Amino acid sequence: MLAYTWGLTYFGLRSAAPVWLVLPLVAAMVVEPLLFPQFTKHAILLSLVMALAIRQYMVRPAPWLLVVVVGFGVAGMLVRTYGWLAVVMCMVPLFSWRKFWADRRLRWVGTGLFGFLIISVLINWGAYQSTAELRQFESLYRLYQPIFNNNATLFFEQNPQLLTTHGWHENDIHLIRSRFLIPGPFMDVDALRAIMDNLQRLNSEIARKITFANLKVVAAVAPWLLYVGLVLVLVSKQLRLWGVFAAFIVGVIGLGILGRVTPGRVTYPLLVVCIVFALVSLPASTWIKNRWLAWVVVVCTAFGLWIEIPELSRRSQKFTAHGSALWYDMHEIPNRPLVVWGGCEYEMMYPVRRLRDDVLHVPIYALALSAIQPTSVAYVAVQQGFDIDTVLRSTAGLELITQPYMLPWLELYCRDHHAANLEANPSWRGATIVIYQVKCVP
Repeated sequence: MLAYTWGLTYFGLRSAAPVWLVLPLVAAMVVEPLLFPQFTKHAILLSLVMALAIRQYMVRPAPWLLVVVVGFGVAGMLVRTYGWLAVVMCMVPLFSWRKFWADRRLRWVGTGLFGFLIISVLINWGAYQSTAELRQFESLYRLYQPIFNNNATLFFEQNPQLLTTHGWHENDIHLIRSRFLIPGPFMDVDALRAIMDNLQRLNSEIARKITFANLKVVAAVAPWLLYVGLVLVLVSKQLRLWGVFAAFIVGVIGLGILGRVTPGRVTYPLLVVCIVFALVSLPASTWIKNRWLAWVVVVCTAFGLWIEIPELSRRSQKFTAHGSALWYDMHEIPNRPLVVWGGCEYEMMYPVRRLRDDVLHVPIYALALSAIQPTSVAYVAVQQGFDIDTVLRSTAGLELITQPYMLPWLELYCRDHHAANLEANPSWRGATIVIYQVKCVP
């Protein structure tokens, strides 16, 4: 976070934009990812610094800038490959690639980065092919992705017969989307593949809804950012900058057509990419001829901060209070094996700087991707014969940490799969964690 904050500030100050404009604008853009860190945001912003270093090198070559290009490029790539590729896609209209390729050092650096990308992808692929368990994990993960990240749920809600044909129920898709991953049909690769093949029939109506939803996210995630970007592009009259914004919008629309939702953690940093590209690309003559431009940007930024800071502060206080309460609950929770299904942020449950042994000794069976990941507590428990479905139908039932709004899905699971009713009674309550004793009763 500090690295890309430095990069945005340094290269912003090296542009023709006024210093008194760059500093508040950069501060306004990084406050959200600093308060609410997320790896996709970090990958895109790290990759943005790589792009700015390339641009600065093409203006004033300096060897140390190539070190910045390699360092930030590799970091962004390792954190999130797709984020790095998204920044590269936005870079395409901006740079003179003939000039880029004519520079021997840049040519070697660019070739090296793409070579590193290919090698890392191959190593990652080879690692997942090394054992049968990892191959199954990769297959299941890829099959789950349309349900986790796309709007496949909407498609199956409108076409429930595609599920019933394979012996599934409409509620099963909601269970998978909420990571209720238990042994049985939900982990049957062949059955999942047969069901997911139907997504090729994603109709135009659903694709249009997803596309419009993606565009609404772009407009709503940070309106002031959008206003600043439009003002800069309109004043610049540079086709290259229009191309940058066009690449961003085309990408958002393309993902919508493919049925993929673009959340705020993707659209926000990509908007920052577009605005920073516009900011550093404007020549000094543009700022001199249009003295009002800097004031418009400052006013938009101030207006955005005036609206966002109270909301960000409220979210930050809520986030901090929730994390503290969750950490306290983990020290009071009964020290016995527990199944967790949603509602627990593991980075808050196990904070690195405040980690204690008594928390690590609580065995957590997570109904999430870790349930299918070899070497996880949940996976090992399954291999040793632990079956959640069987325990749910037992007399004692299952001790489950979950959220109240998820219990109706579990009730439908009992009804659909076992013709039973759900009995759920709280057995322990903390500030944020509630342990339910749940079972399917005929």
